[in-house]
Amino acid sequence: MPDPTQLDRLEREIRSVSAHLTSAAESLVEVGRALRALVESSAPVATAKAAPTETDWEGVVAGALQLLRADPKRWWRASVLAQAVREQGVRVANASGMHFGLRRRLEELGAVEARGQMLRLRDPAGVSAVPSPPPGSPVAGAPDWPALLTEAERLLRQDPERQWREGELAREASQCGAGVGLGRGLPSSLARRLREAGLVEPGKALLCLAPAAPVQAPVPSEPPAQPQPAPVVASAKPTSEGAAEPARVEDSEAPAVAEWPWEAMVAKAAELLQADPSRQWPAAELCGAVIRAGLAGPTRRGMHFGLLARLTRAKLAVVDNNLVRAAPVEGAPPAQPVPEPPPALPKEPKVAHATPVEPTVAQVAAPPAPVEQVQALVEEIDLVEPILSRLSDEARTAQVALWAGRARALQDELLATGSTTGASLLRQGFGRLTRLARDWTRWVDALTPTWSTDWPVYVAANRAIAAGREPELSEEQLKVWHRGLLTGLSVPQRHLQAGEAEAVLDGAAQHLDEGDPALVEALRRFGRRPAQPPRRTRKERPAEPEIPPEPKVDVPADVLRTTRGMRALMV
Repeated sequence: MPDPTQLDRLEREIRSVSAHLTSAAESLVEVGRALRALVESSAPVATAKAAPTETDWEGVVAGALQLLRADPKRWWRASVLAQAVREQGVRVANASGMHFGLRRRLEELGAVEARGQMLRLRDPAGVSAVPSPPPGSPVAGAPDWPALLTEAERLLRQDPERQWREGELAREASQCGAGVGLGRGLPSSLARRLREAGLVEPGKALLCLAPAAPVQAPVPSEPPAQPQPAPVVASAKPTSEGAAEPARVEDSEAPAVAEWPWEAMVAKAAELLQADPSRQWPAAELCGAVIRAGLAGPTRRGMHFGLLARLTRAKLAVVDNNLVRAAPVEGAPPAQPVPEPPPALPKEPKVAHATPVEPTVAQVAAPPAPVEQVQALVEEIDLVEPILSRLSDEARTAQVALWAGRARALQDELLATGSTTGASLLRQGFGRLTRLARDWTRWVDALTPTWSTDWPVYVAANRAIAAGREPELSEEQLKVWHRGLLTGLSVPQRHLQAGEAEAVLDGAAQHLDEGDPALVEALRRFGRRPAQPPRRTRKERPAEPEIPPEPKVDVPADVLRTTRGMRALMV
């Protein structure tokens, strides 16, 4: 993972290069415009053209100062400030390059301080000589900060546990009586003012009422005041003749915000959690169930924040990674799995824990509704799959084999009835089980289409193994179980590991007769070989006869002296 310091440095370099490129592009545009004007002035004019409408620089400067005074600490890019002034309806002859003239005039007045391409109000008192636009003019639509802060404080105190996003709180405050539009930079400016006033906790992205917030004056419990006429929207669009259209007047008043029925909502959520203490609810699903019960507030936005906070504070729920479950009762012993009654169950219970409850073989019989059973199986896989990594290898393999056996039994039932309703969902389930078996478990016989056995016995045996117990089956059922395991050894796609066949043969030999066909065939193919083959003794080679050494020949000294340097044949 890259170092955060390097990422910050890279981000600053990218922003610096981007600012330089933007400045260079603006300079090139200005140079091109100057060249075009020079060429047009030197070329002969064929026909007289009407003089273009002049830019109202006084209105432009006044509008820019109005925006700068609205948030004195904000840094504006010159082009963004010019665009905001144009959107207010000031008369502009040519929008291209307008920010250069606006910046030059603001610097001549000494009203701004510049930092690269960014501008900020320098001294509000030093620019008081500049005439402010009259009320009702296109530039008089600055945010009413006292009204916005009052409305935002009311929303925060209305639900102290709720956490607001900056844009969400600014939108609600502007729609509930502040009478301003949601302009650019308004959410961040409103959040900064709320933090400076001590109404929200500093250093957090989400806004919520601070514990040490100043106490608000009590509001008298009187009927709401009569609706006042909506304020005039300041922005106006220029018409084709250059005159501004009349400002639009809102006819309807923002509706009053209703109160949240938190007590009833918390009681309903606690009832749903206690109905199935082992179930883990996603936060959105739990809120949806409460809303479907007829308990809803003025908006669903952010409802789960308040509901989960109240459930946790009341010690009614435990929240872990946005999953909610009922809190354990203090002083109560841990819940023990209750054995199911002997009669067959109409529906397979959902498994929401790592150790499944072991039923008898009669309880594993396929229910009369296979499509619902397929859906229940898929939901069970969704719940238990995240905790498969916590199980042992043997328990994990048995759990996947249990699901595969149930899926094969449902597949046989669907084929027998000719129904194709749950076929696609069942194929998806087989695909997921195949992936789980490949990534997490050993070989699972039930995932081989050509292999088959008595599925209720197969499911009951694997359920007991997954629970860490011995299968409680009759002698005949144990024979069926071991015959299936012996048959699975001969699957062509299977690659046996060391000692895997010996373990299956040892278990089958304890319950099957010696003449059982499945056992005989498995012994023939996978029978044990001798642990150590007979060792052959090495034969020693016969001793070779000794060869006598050659006799030594003595040559006289006279002969050596006579034949020195010459070849001589000794006879």
